Amino acid sequence: MSTALKVVIIVVVVVVVLAVAAAAFIGLAVVHAVADTVTIPQSEVGYDYTGTTSDYLTLNTTLSSCPDVVSGGSTFTCTVVLISTALVYTHYIDDFSANSPFSVSSVSPTLPVTMAVGASATFEVSISAPSGPGSYDLTLTVTTN
Repeated sequence: MSTALKVVIIVVVVVVVLAVAAAAFIGLAVVHAVADTVTIPQSEVGYDYTGTTSDYLTLNTTLSSCPDVVSGGSTFTCTVVLISTALVYTHYIDDFSANSPFSVSSVSPTLPVTMAVGASATFEVSISAPSGPGSYDLTLTVTTN
């Protein structure tokens, strides 16, 4: 066997080994990324009316601004637009909370927020996702009085 042929065979073997190693590395990276994924199939808002009246808030939009998939342990933001349908009283938005395993990290604007009759308010709610992978429904609860 000639020296040139031996060199070609060695080069081909090295290229094949490197290609297999690269494919294995990419495959592991994809598996790792999928393993850390949190899927949010459903997002909704609930209300905790602590005052003497209730049913005076409505959503202008659904929580379509919430992502469907996030990385485990990451923080993401949902936009919530509330409208006061109250006929007489001013009401206050006191808190936002999330069902476990989610948690609310922050809310903007700073709470409490006063909502006059017929007023609307837009909130940016930062939420921490669970660290473990899985599929979890998200419910944000608005505490108001």
